[in-house]
Amino acid sequence: MKRVFCFLTILLLLTPWTSPSEAQTTCEKTIQAYTYVIEAQLLRMKRVDPRRILPLYEEIVRVLPAPQSYIDYAHMLLEAGRLKKALAILEDGTQRFPKDSRLPFLLSEIYLNLGKKNQALFYLNRALNADPKNQGIYQKLAELYLKDKNYDATFAIFEEWEKKASPSSLLYITWGRTYLAIGLYSQALEKFKKALKHNPEDEETLKYMALTYQLMKRGDKAIETYKKLLKLSPASPEITDQLGRLYLQEGQKKEALKLYMKLLSHHPGHPQLVDRVVSILVSMSRKEEALKIADQALKANKKNLRILIIKGTLLEELGKKREALKLYAQFIKENPQEPTAYVEAARLYWKEGKHKKAFEMLRKALVSNPDSPMVYNALAILHSEAGEKEKALANAAYAVVLNPKDPQLLFSLGAMLERQGKWKKGEKFLKKALELSPRNPSILNYLGYMYIDRGVKLKEGIALVKKALRVKPNNPYYLDSLAWGLFKLGKAKEALKIQRRALKLVKKANPIIFGHMAAIYKALGMKKKARECYRKALAHLNDKELAPWEKEEIISGAKSVGLSWP
Repeated sequence: MKRVFCFLTILLLLTPWTSPSEAQTTCEKTIQAYTYVIEAQLLRMKRVDPRRILPLYEEIVRVLPAPQSYIDYAHMLLEAGRLKKALAILEDGTQRFPKDSRLPFLLSEIYLNLGKKNQALFYLNRALNADPKNQGIYQKLAELYLKDKNYDATFAIFEEWEKKASPSSLLYITWGRTYLAIGLYSQALEKFKKALKHNPEDEETLKYMALTYQLMKRGDKAIETYKKLLKLSPASPEITDQLGRLYLQEGQKKEALKLYMKLLSHHPGHPQLVDRVVSILVSMSRKEEALKIADQALKANKKNLRILIIKGTLLEELGKKREALKLYAQFIKENPQEPTAYVEAARLYWKEGKHKKAFEMLRKALVSNPDSPMVYNALAILHSEAGEKEKALANAAYAVVLNPKDPQLLFSLGAMLERQGKWKKGEKFLKKALELSPRNPSILNYLGYMYIDRGVKLKEGIALVKKALRVKPNNPYYLDSLAWGLFKLGKAKEALKIQRRALKLVKKANPIIFGHMAAIYKALGMKKKARECYRKALAHLNDKELAPWEKEEIISGAKSVGLSWP
């Protein structure tokens, strides 16, 4: 009903001064329009077919035309699926009321949805002529030009907006975001500072400022900005997490820990916070403290799988494997329908060399979870490690049948096929996995490295690995993939720099990384260093399950520099 009175008020306000007789006629028309509006609103509330209501709106426009009546009529026509008529009505309204920006603005929205940018721009400019101080129109125009990467037109709009409309935080935020999008960080910062002058406590502006400082590698200023944000929203997990991550990037672990611990005291069972705190404590060699945190979190959030795995992994790392198994057994007892604890227990049994128990645990899981793709995938992994290739593939394939949209299952099957030498078949599943999870660094790197290592689609392989590195820039295995790709392209010097970085970052000796380093040294004529790296690769050859061709590549490379095997 509010809308009805608003509509009538608009009609009366838009009616010019008239003589008494004309006023009486106008009043009669207003009452008549009022009757139609009420009737139309009642029908809409009853969810009557829009086509039955259209004649009423047509009468409203005829009896007492006003911009709002045209807009309401157009909306009803759109609901009824009569697009052409809606466009015609709005065009007619635009001609009748050239000083009302709403009609051409609505036309621009419709044309945008139809993918007709030129018409949308035409009507947006008409809307701007009608209301040159409307900030929403300037913003929409800027967004459209920006989508087309027409930066000159975008910045021209901003300048006009600043000149003709009252400068506001909205203008400078939009302007700053545009500079940010094209990598002009100093200019972006300048605009965000101007936005803050209009609204000093605007959280959106401060977030963009913090991001800009991060991109400019000015960690101290980014931290300062996030601290301001945290004062405005002290209980915000998002801001706390961003500031904590930034502290970690700047090597300020104690500050990050203090921050996360404070938030964790308010949310003791929050899995993401527990993960953050535990990771920091583990990196500081404070695993016992980390275990206490995980234990408290699991008491607060008993059924959370992420916390369960965190605690189980910590017990395992502390050599308390029996306690870890007890933890999983207790969880299974309380939650028999949840497969995760079965899978974790089976993995631990396998690691301990208790292979029969590992398989038994997964079979028990299938009794409670007969259609669990997670369990079949775990069975596939165990069969693969046991050298039972056909059983491994059968279980991995069945897991995908049970859940064909799970990128992790598709990845697992694709990788298994590739490791068995069926890389063309594997490629199909890896590509499907990537379609479903396009930013997954593990899938990006695996597919990229597969292309690189096999010498096919080298440039595509390198591009995929680079995408993985954008997500995890310090992953030594991804760096190794990139170095190997560059080496295969004949860029050994460039590859050497990256491979040295990979070796510095890798925590556990890896025969593949040593083998690649050796091949790069050899190509650059540094035979002594090549021999040293091949020796290390051979020493760890049995530490990791390698594909036959990977082993052969390391052995033949070692022999080429005078080393013997075995």
